[in-house]
Amino acid sequence: GIPDVHCVFKGYVFWLELKANPGKNCGVSKYQIVWHLKYKKAGGNCFILNQPFVHRAPKLLAVEEPGVVLPVPVPVLPVPVLEILRWMCQ
Repeated sequence: GIPDVHCVFKGYVFWLELKANPGKNCGVSKYQIVWHLKYKKAGGNCFILNQPFVHRAPKLLAVEEPGVVLPVPVPVLPVPVLEILRWMCQ
């Protein structure tokens, strides 16, 4: 499945999957994992924003080969993604 939000901000384009699931892979389906891997292989950018608990900060994740959902290190993130995430989490 295609992610929930398509973002274009300051020339940076990416997709964002929104989740609120504490389970394995944050509830990302096998179809979503395949979509993320294919999109990234084609040169696109996509992330998962997971906030399973109301009083905790959301975590930014990405699907990496071989289909594993992993945290994205903050220093790796492009500035436009950080700005949008700050705005979304206010």
